[in-house]
Amino acid sequence: MKVEEVVLNNFKSFGRKTKIPFSDGFNAISGPNGSGKSNIIDAFCFVLGTSTTKDLRADNLTDLIFQGDNGENPNFAEVTLKLDNSNGELPTSEDTVSIKRKVKRTDKGYYSYYYLNDNSVTLTEIHEFISEAGISEEGYNIVMQGDVTRITDVGSTERRRIIDEIAGVSEFEKKKEKAFNELDTVKQEIDRVEIILKEIKDRLNEVEDERKDALKYKKLKDRKKELELYLIASMKDKIEKDIQKIEKLLENKEKEKDKYSSKLINLKNDITELNSELEQLNKEISQKGEEEQIEIKREIEEIKGEISRGHDSISMMEESIKELQEDKKKIYTKRSSLKEKINSLKQEKEKLSIQKTNIESEIESQKNEKTKFKNKIEEIDDESFKVKEKVSELKKALEEKRNNKNRLFQQKDRVLDSLRRKEDEIHEIDDRIKQFKSKKQEINEKTPELEKEISRLIKSKEKIEDSKSELERDKLYKKKELKELEQKHRNRQTKIAKAEAKMQAAEEIDNRYSRPVREILKAKGNGVLNGVYGTISELGKVQEKYSTALEIAAGGRMQSIVVETDKDAQECINYLKRNKLGRATFLPINKIRYRPPRSRAKEALNSSGSVDLAINLIDFKEKYKPAFWYVFRDTVIMEDLKAARQNMGGVRMVTLDGDLVDPGGAMSGGSKKKSRFKFTVDDEKEVKNLKKQIKKIKQKIDKKQSEIQNLDEGLSRVNNKIKNKETKIEKLQKKLDTNQKDIERYNEEIQRKKEKKEKILQEKKEQQKEIKELEEKIKKLDTEINNKKEKIEKLEERVENTEIPKYMDEIDRIKEEIERLREVTGNVENKLNQKELEIEYAERNLKEQKEKKKELKQKEQQLNKDIENKKQEINNLKTRLEEKEQEDQEINKKLKKLRKQRDKLLENLSELEKKESATQKNLEQIETKIKELKEDLETKQEQIKEVERELEDFEVDKELPSPQEIENELDEIEKEMEQLEPVNMKAINEYEEVKKRKERLEERINTLTEEREGIIDRIETYDERKTEVFMKTFNEINKNFKEVFSKLSPGGQAELILEKPKSPFDGGLTIEAIPEGKTVRRLDAMSGGEKSLTALSFIFAIQRYDPAPFYAFDEIDMFLDGANVERVAKMIERLSNNAQFIVVSLRKPTIESSDQTIGITMQENGVSEATGVVLNGN
Repeated sequence: MKVEEVVLNNFKSFGRKTKIPFSDGFNAISGPNGSGKSNIIDAFCFVLGTSTTKDLRADNLTDLIFQGDNGENPNFAEVTLKLDNSNGELPTSEDTVSIKRKVKRTDKGYYSYYYLNDNSVTLTEIHEFISEAGISEEGYNIVMQGDVTRITDVGSTERRRIIDEIAGVSEFEKKKEKAFNELDTVKQEIDRVEIILKEIKDRLNEVEDERKDALKYKKLKDRKKELELYLIASMKDKIEKDIQKIEKLLENKEKEKDKYSSKLINLKNDITELNSELEQLNKEISQKGEEEQIEIKREIEEIKGEISRGHDSISMMEESIKELQEDKKKIYTKRSSLKEKINSLKQEKEKLSIQKTNIESEIESQKNEKTKFKNKIEEIDDESFKVKEKVSELKKALEEKRNNKNRLFQQKDRVLDSLRRKEDEIHEIDDRIKQFKSKKQEINEKTPELEKEISRLIKSKEKIEDSKSELERDKLYKKKELKELEQKHRNRQTKIAKAEAKMQAAEEIDNRYSRPVREILKAKGNGVLNGVYGTISELGKVQEKYSTALEIAAGGRMQSIVVETDKDAQECINYLKRNKLGRATFLPINKIRYRPPRSRAKEALNSSGSVDLAINLIDFKEKYKPAFWYVFRDTVIMEDLKAARQNMGGVRMVTLDGDLVDPGGAMSGGSKKKSRFKFTVDDEKEVKNLKKQIKKIKQKIDKKQSEIQNLDEGLSRVNNKIKNKETKIEKLQKKLDTNQKDIERYNEEIQRKKEKKEKILQEKKEQQKEIKELEEKIKKLDTEINNKKEKIEKLEERVENTEIPKYMDEIDRIKEEIERLREVTGNVENKLNQKELEIEYAERNLKEQKEKKKELKQKEQQLNKDIENKKQEINNLKTRLEEKEQEDQEINKKLKKLRKQRDKLLENLSELEKKESATQKNLEQIETKIKELKEDLETKQEQIKEVERELEDFEVDKELPSPQEIENELDEIEKEMEQLEPVNMKAINEYEEVKKRKERLEERINTLTEEREGIIDRIETYDERKTEVFMKTFNEINKNFKEVFSKLSPGGQAELILEKPKSPFDGGLTIEAIPEGKTVRRLDAMSGGEKSLTALSFIFAIQRYDPAPFYAFDEIDMFLDGANVERVAKMIERLSNNAQFIVVSLRKPTIESSDQTIGITMQENGVSEATGVVLNGN
């Protein structure tokens, strides 16, 4: 492997991409100081990651990025090293390998990336890759500036560590450190096991004593079991007799069951036939019109509703006709008034016309008089005449002006008159609008009442519907309750059957007491013995759920006999002895004392999962309390074994399932056989109680059925009420709709009147404008008239001394008279015009009233027509109603017989169902009884099997001890066992387990001790191997060092010396050298050149021991004199035959000895550049 080229891009002083190729052998790099040649060796360290940033002469990686003078600096630097792998030294099939590193500056800092053949990798992966070719950090294949002097300047210990690294001593140190950690772990484990072993030994001593008691108890228990087997064998015959009795009872009950089953089948068949017949009858009823009748009844109700709505419509239309007739009367009155007014106006108009004709005749007479005076004036003087003529013309013009003014006044009067009429018309429209609004308001006032009434009816209907819903819910709920009560009734009947079966079974099956107990009870019954109350099992009564727990808690003491005094007990014992009947336990209540429960029992009672003290769960007479205390003491009943386990120790506990926990911690449990003895469960009392409950339930059922019937009647009434409310709501809603239509009609009329009023107002506005214009014109005429008058006065002054003025005065007087007459005429004309307008308006109004009368008449006719149509419709509906009612009656007649027949069938069906229910009940009772007997039979058979199983491996002697002798021995064993209790039966197995655990722990300690010794041996082996490897590496490098030094310094000698050869790691490494012609010298006594030569000898010795494919040196010859530089250059030249050398140097011998010289210069812009390559001196 060799380096083909290195590519620098923005790295340090190489500000642009620069490729530098290398040849095989010896490559020299040279250039002026500061040109950047050492940066090439820095690039090797950078790309291979073999040096720190500090070694690269930078504070951080971003300082390696080129920084130019122009301020335009790049944000990255990268170096690519291309290696020739044609000899396959690197672990890849590629002939050329590219290793690249890039550093990039960012806003938040920088990133550094490594690439191997353009694939991103880590630095560790790079080191692992190149290590295959012998390139490592410790191998000194790259020697930086200062590395040479560092070897001579560092302390002896640091110098020895160079050999440590090369020899790989650190691996042994790591293994040793790991072994020491293992040693600590083993020591901790030994300490832990020894602590546990001590505790185990203490526990073994404690368990050993408990084991002895447990073994003795076990022996007694085994003997007890053997005796119980003897007792079981003696009881086998009795059990077989019980089985025969039960089988006989079963046979009788099965026959009884078959009888009832047959009866039930017959009843079911009868019911099926009846149901079939009933179904057929229902189909016939349906076919003959029941469904049709329902449809007819619905149609009848609909027709009645339509008839009711029709009557309501007629009433409303009749009310509308009345209103129309009222309006017609008003129109008639108004028309009469208008006709009278028109006649009066025409008469007034006639009078005014005559007056106008008379005035016009008078005016004509005055004009003739005026002409006479004019003629006289003409005779007097022409000039005067001309003046007079002029005056006359002016007066004429003045007269014209005055006439115009009069016409304007007349026009104004006509307009004012029109305005007055329009005002009247507006007032009339307002009155009509007011009238419409009044009617509308009247309707609006009634509407809330109607809506309120409708709302009230709707709410009332909703309340009734809510009541209906409530009734339906109540009915549903009561039906559910009835169903539950019927289920309870059936359940109680089943329970009675079971209880009666139990009582019957108890009477039919003998009790299981031992012979002595039975004989004592028989003697008590015969009056032979006094003061005997009975056994514990018969004197106490318990609830079914507690029976198992209490029977286990009492155990064999269930058949202990309670007596009044100890004397009575003695008499009983003597009775048994005299008759050789065996042994029994007696409890004299005058001697036994009740004691309160102990503290541990109280603690258990207060814990979760406790039920109560056993003695508190039994019902007995108070005087028997001492006897029951003797049997149960302070035994606590717990819900389950989990709750009992939480209170173990010092208290006796029994779970509801029958698991027993002794005060000493022993636990007994599992599946259990049927107990020989049972507490009395008060079945007789339970039967009485159940019968009372059934009676109460039956009363409740009857009550519920009555309530449901009442609810059905209530629902029927509620449905009728809802229907009535709906009819009223419909009627009021119809009236509300009619009112709404009237309001709409009134709104339309009001709108039309408003539009008409608006039009009149617009015309009025135009006429007011016209009046204003007329007044302006009149004002203008007044001005003109005044001007004319002034001119006339001036002209008249000219002729005032003649008679002309006199004639003129007459003329003026005449003119004034004419003018006055004309004004009168104008007034008469105005009055005539006014009368004509009034007549015109009255006639138009009369015409409108006539049209309105016609319109009202048409409406009245339409309403009468609608009433007739509605009456005809109602008549048709009534006819249809009669037809439907007739159809309904016919169907009723037709279905009456069939319904009666159906009711009879339903009655028979109900009777049969009752019989079926009673039969089913009897059958269930018998089945329950059979089940009870079968369970007892199975129990007895199981007991026989159990006895046979228990006696299977048990050899019964021909002569068994008597049951009494067995029971006596059992009593003695039980007493002895009680003395030993509480016994920790676990101690037997626990002792063995603890013993085995002790042996295992002792074995574990031995194993750990051996393991510890093995680890110590391993550590000693690591120390030996480390020293061995180090010394081998040291001797090889020392040998190489001597040879290299003798070549670099001919005639000289040098040696590496360990300060502590026997314990090399406790001392350092020094170098002694004897340069040619000099005495022995240590490093600190050498000159700078001698130190460099010695250090280079040491480096070449290391390289010879651990060769690499290429070497890169940075000015290693800088402190050597000419002769030594030449020797070093010649050595590198010889060594380059086997490896590639890249050397930065300024010394001529080094450059001349190289195979290739690369020149580096610094450009003016601060960028380094490779200026040329010299190959073999060319």
